[in-house]
Amino acid sequence: RVGVHCGEVDVQLNPLTGRYDYFGNTVNKAARMEGACVGGAVAVTPDVIDELGPLEDTYVMPMGEIKLKGVSEMVEPFLLLPAKLRGRVSYIESQLRLKREERKLLTHRMALSMTSSSHSVDILRHAESASVAVAEMVISEEADPSMVTNSTNETLARLTLCTERSHGVVVSLQGTRVAIGWNTTRTCTTHVENSLAFVNMLHFSLEATDDKVYVGLSSGPVLYGSVGIRKLKFVTVVGQCVNTSTALCAMSYQQQAYCLYGAPFTIQICFEGIRFVPVTEVQSPDGTRYNVFEIVVDRMMTEQTIKRLTMSGPAERSNTVNTV
Repeated sequence: RVGVHCGEVDVQLNPLTGRYDYFGNTVNKAARMEGACVGGAVAVTPDVIDELGPLEDTYVMPMGEIKLKGVSEMVEPFLLLPAKLRGRVSYIESQLRLKREERKLLTHRMALSMTSSSHSVDILRHAESASVAVAEMVISEEADPSMVTNSTNETLARLTLCTERSHGVVVSLQGTRVAIGWNTTRTCTTHVENSLAFVNMLHFSLEATDDKVYVGLSSGPVLYGSVGIRKLKFVTVVGQCVNTSTALCAMSYQQQAYCLYGAPFTIQICFEGIRFVPVTEVQSPDGTRYNVFEIVVDRMMTEQTIKRLTMSGPAERSNTVNTV
């Protein structure tokens, strides 16, 4: 995201770096414009529009009247996009709405935190669609304690690496179970594909070791955010999707199946290096019926597939997975 403003500035030579530093209201206003912008667009002030004049091959989108921190008067900025990228408009509008809602929630939290000296209240946010995996690390109770420590650390390192490469976020760690979310605190429009990429990468990461991990995976709406006291917060994800993944993780451990995937509808998925074998049908506590598939990993994904999943923009969607 980029913020632009034009005007007079105070220029001073920095004696330490030998370069020039810029100060003044123009610099401050440009910084605030950047903060008001969203990824994939350029936010400019009306002064910039007046200075540029008519713009060719450019889509100009009014942002409405907003208040910028440190600026006394209200500002009516604009978002600029190349005409070829006009398809981003709906995504940018949704991000702007989310930004306004988060600003309202932040104001609400600040007001609530004033009533308590040691705690602040965080409001969980809603994601219409996300993927959650719960992974169970199998640790032998008879093994030497030092071996258990090393094995656990190595398994956690592999889980964390595969999570990061697939654009996921570790949302909880309890006992020997690790919960991972996609499209929660980190935007990931291809969360189904990325969660399957995680399953594929983790399988081959563990192949040359004696470590065992069993995974339950499902997708659906969730609540996510940070909870805890002011200086000690942790990320969390809440929802039936998490409960389903936890139940599937326990089922995969009982059946000695590497990964079970639950979908609340009839699903046919094609993914590089993975086969879906129908297993059974289960019912969640809220009455939703899930078709359960065992994920069988046949071969490793290519580096091109991994790059396509991890480098795609937020408004783009890869063709690696076709869902019916």
